Amino acid sequence: MYYLFGAGSNCYSVIGFIGKERIKGIVDNDISKIGKQYCDCPIISFDQFLKQYQGELVIISTFACHEEVEKQLCNNKVSNYILYPRLQTSYFSAKQIIDNWNLLEYKSICFFCNKALSIVISDYLNHDTEGKIEINNIYDYAEGDRLEILKKADAILVMEDSFDGKSIEMLEKASNVLWINKEIRDIFQKRYDNLKKFKNTRLDDKCFLIGNGPSLRISDLEVLKEKGIYTIGCNGIFEIFSETEWRPNCYVAADGAVPNERMSEIEQQDIPVFMKHFVGLDKEEFYLYRYQEYDYEDEYPRFSDDIVKCIYRSATVMFDMIQIAVYMGFKEIYLLGVDCNYIMGGMNNYFFKSTKPDTVIHRPNNMVLAYKSAKKYADSHGIRIYNATRGGKLEVFERIDFDSLFEQ
Repeated sequence: MYYLFGAGSNCYSVIGFIGKERIKGIVDNDISKIGKQYCDCPIISFDQFLKQYQGELVIISTFACHEEVEKQLCNNKVSNYILYPRLQTSYFSAKQIIDNWNLLEYKSICFFCNKALSIVISDYLNHDTEGKIEINNIYDYAEGDRLEILKKADAILVMEDSFDGKSIEMLEKASNVLWINKEIRDIFQKRYDNLKKFKNTRLDDKCFLIGNGPSLRISDLEVLKEKGIYTIGCNGIFEIFSETEWRPNCYVAADGAVPNERMSEIEQQDIPVFMKHFVGLDKEEFYLYRYQEYDYEDEYPRFSDDIVKCIYRSATVMFDMIQIAVYMGFKEIYLLGVDCNYIMGGMNNYFFKSTKPDTVIHRPNNMVLAYKSAKKYADSHGIRIYNATRGGKLEVFERIDFDSLFEQ
């Protein structure tokens, strides 16, 4: 059994990989989350955790705040912890990896991957075989000893994509390598091919991408409905449904908190649902897409012109929506309700009434980088992106008055 630390966006895929039945609780410092459930797992305070902790492995599931969490654990003499990698998308669960690659049939296995992943899979294997399989992780050994460890293994599980020269040389010499990452990509690619049906289906058309900002007006949405304009919604847009007959033509979700908190609402929709392919999420009725990470040290995130291959990650779901809209063929894209003006702990960051302070870690500077990337791509491909939001702080795109669009 494990404890997770951090009930944020990365947590959904961590639970998907591990399996909720193996999670004792999720520790979080946000008091507004305490006592609630995340994917049927209880969220507890750090004080509660310390009172019931009995040496179990703590998996740090937050990526944004992992340094602070590590310091907090160390200061309280909790040393049995490990950082889970940023693995939010397009991956099998630990149990699926064991079953699909028949790992129970091997006598010795060597992992070539992040320690957190190998620990979880190893725990499953040891439980099912009563410890009869010899299990190693290549990174537990000095470079000079690694080749011998690989030679002794019946199976080498490669679950990462970046290797140094020596690692590549060792793997090329081995004949018992299971290229897990590559095979998973090949398997899921067949699923992502479903997205091809949307390519260039809206050429020479225009669309509105609807954000969740406080400036969003019901009257504006009803104008869009009356004019028959294609709209794409996201995240908590369901909150406005009780007040208007307007509905988006499709819906996008890229944050792990969304399927955790709103899955029942999402499943009720009779429109295309585009969703980042979280680990453990395999809803046939959804159009899942692969999320490609990028290094925040880069000037701009990359922009995908083929969502069948991937959608590039940023700090806002709106970047995903723009990539999807471009793939559909829209030449005029308008943003509405995209205020890009967040207050940490604020009560009015969204169009719907909030009963608690907003504790989501928003990254407006990274959002701006993503919008600049989208603008750069659009400008070079004959696509016009306008900001029709009433107010807000987003100034990357040309401003346009919403009312003026419909005066004629």
